[in-house]
Amino acid sequence: LLKNSGILDVFFPELTRLEQCIQNANEHPEGNAFVHILQSLIASNECPDFDVKTALLFHDLGKYETQYNTEDQRGTYYH
Repeated sequence: LLKNSGILDVFFPELTRLEQCIQNANEHPEGNAFVHILQSLIASNECPDFDVKTALLFHDLGKYETQYNTEDQRGTYYH
């Protein structure tokens, strides 16, 4: 809802940029880091711990700012 309304882009553009971060299909079949974060949060629905949910929300946030290493077949982000 926040993404579709444009609110997420205004208040948290770092998250929506993660759609551009394509991940290795063998390890992350969901495709990009944005969807991966959403699926991680959905999977944590039974865990009420705020710290866990915050960690899940931010665990891949740096991927957009790092350079994608095309030589690495695993699709990891460095720098």
